[in-house]
Amino acid sequence: MDQNLMKKYNETYGCRYTRKSKKRFRNELIKDFQGLGYSHTIVSGKHWLSKADNLVFGNIKHAKNVVAVTYETPQKMFWWNSYYYPLDGLATANKTLLPTFGLLGFLYFLMLGCTYLAEGLLDKEMGLWVSSVIMIVMIVLMFYVLLIGVGNKHNANRFSASIAAALEIAGKLDKDERRNTVFVFLDAASHRHLGARIAAEDFLKQVRNPNVIVLSTIAKGESMQIGYNAHNKKLAQDINRCLPADQRLKLVPLGNEMRTSSSMEHFSKAVVIAAGDLDKRKRLCVKDTATGRDKQIQEERIDQVVQMVSAYLGNK
Repeated sequence: MDQNLMKKYNETYGCRYTRKSKKRFRNELIKDFQGLGYSHTIVSGKHWLSKADNLVFGNIKHAKNVVAVTYETPQKMFWWNSYYYPLDGLATANKTLLPTFGLLGFLYFLMLGCTYLAEGLLDKEMGLWVSSVIMIVMIVLMFYVLLIGVGNKHNANRFSASIAAALEIAGKLDKDERRNTVFVFLDAASHRHLGARIAAEDFLKQVRNPNVIVLSTIAKGESMQIGYNAHNKKLAQDINRCLPADQRLKLVPLGNEMRTSSSMEHFSKAVVIAAGDLDKRKRLCVKDTATGRDKQIQEERIDQVVQMVSAYLGNK
C-alpha cells in the first residue's frame, strides 16, 4: 500500500465531519485524482436540513463499474465499546441506539443533579437563577449531541484506508479501463446515507445502471467478506475469482433488513467488500470505530482489496 496516501488521509485529512473539514478533504482529493488524469464533478443534493456533496471522478455516461467509498467520518461515540456491522445496516443501527441515547440520558440526569445542588447550596433567588442557566446550557448541549454531534478524530478503518485504496486502484487502470470506471466518494452517511441515495438518483438521470463496488471497512480483521444484493451473486463471484483460490473470500447474500440503513439499500447492482471479526452469531463485526481507538490497520488487508478490485476492473 502507498504509505504516503494512507498517512495523508488518515492523519492530515482523517476527520471529515464538519463542512469545513469535508471541503478541505475534497479539495485535496481532487488534486490527487487530477494528478492521475481524472476529471471530476461534484454532485450535490438535499433532504430536509441535510446536504450531501459527492465527488465523482470519471464519466458516468460511459461507466460500467463504479467504485464507491463513503468519505464522511462518523460521529464520536462516548461509550466504552463500539460495534459496526459493515454488511448489516440494521444491526449497526441497533447497536448505536444505546450509546447515543445513553449519553443523552447521562446528560439529562447530570442536569437534574446540578440544578438540585445549585438550589440546595445557594440561597433561593441565586439558586433558581443558577439552576435555570444550567438547564438551558444542558438542553442546548443535548440537542447539539442529538442533531449535530462531535466528529471523531481517528478513522483509519472507517474509511480512510478505503479512500487510500481507491486512489491506488485508480492509479493502476489504463486508458480503456478508466473509460469504463468511475470513482464516487459519498457524503452524509450519518444522515440515512443521503450521499448514496443521491448517487443512485444521478445514475438514473444519466440512464446508467453500473455495477457498484463499495469499499467499506477493509483495513483490519480476521475475516474479509463480500456482501451482495439480490441477483448480484455473479458480480461477487467474478470479483472473488480475481484472488488466488486459497485467498478467496466468503460471499454473503444481503437480505432487505441487512441492507437497511446502509449505502447498499440505494444501489440495485452492488457488492460491498469489508473486513472484521465474527461475533457470537457469526456476523462480520468491526470494533472501535467512531472512537479514538480506530488507529490500527493491517496493510495486507488493504493490499488484498487493491489487488482484487484492480484485477476485476482490468478484466472488464
